[in-house]
Amino acid sequence: MTKPINLKKRLSVDLAKIIEKPLRNFYDLFKIVENKDGFLLYLRDSDNNSDLYFGIIKETCDSSGHNIHYSCKPFDNSLKGNHANFTKLNNFDTLLNRWLENIKFYEEESILNDPLLRGYQSEFYNDFKIVDDDADLIGFNYSQQLQLEAFFENIVKNIDEIKDEKNAEFIEEIKEEIKSLHESVTSETKNGLMNKFSFLLAKARKGSSKACQFILKEFAKEFIKNGSKLAFNYVIKNIDKLPEYIQHISTNI
Repeated sequence: MTKPINLKKRLSVDLAKIIEKPLRNFYDLFKIVENKDGFLLYLRDSDNNSDLYFGIIKETCDSSGHNIHYSCKPFDNSLKGNHANFTKLNNFDTLLNRWLENIKFYEEESILNDPLLRGYQSEFYNDFKIVDDDADLIGFNYSQQLQLEAFFENIVKNIDEIKDEKNAEFIEEIKEEIKSLHESVTSETKNGLMNKFSFLLAKARKGSSKACQFILKEFAKEFIKNGSKLAFNYVIKNIDKLPEYIQHISTNI
């Protein structure tokens, strides 16, 4: 049986020690290619359809100190392409961590990488977008903003009612999303906020029908039954069906 390659022995002890912790922390995000021409160590994105990578080319020591030569894609937060450079040993862990954090970001759930989520978000936004002429230009008025903030606070406070062993972690994620929405009430246009709210509903729908149902029913109760003046697309198109609105949004999840 062939003995596995000890990749640490390709690196100086100092470098191997520095990279051990970040690699351990993000181990599920990359794969190690043992024999990549031109590299002492080569990490590639664990997504087989991706060309993102981080490679250590060589180590050099001179009068300026211990230098690590590397190449990676993305190069940083601004440059999507691949570039080569070198840095001091004591700065290398920062660069490696930044690359790993970027790979983690790309893997996070997003409307950009999930067609199912995009479909759900589009469906909800079609109902909840505001049809006012200025909905894409200005925010909600002050009283509406207060109502929206109170609604988000209420959801965060009460959504634990549906928490169980299976969805506990997901419910906490949804609560963080709602808190973020709460913070953007005064800084978004009307439809900017409703677009974000539609994404929240889409994420809740994908992860837990109970969570989605809870948020939708509370929203309908607050903004439809209680006589909100928000001009939602569905309401405008179905003005004679307001009594059935809760049923509509409940049966469409």
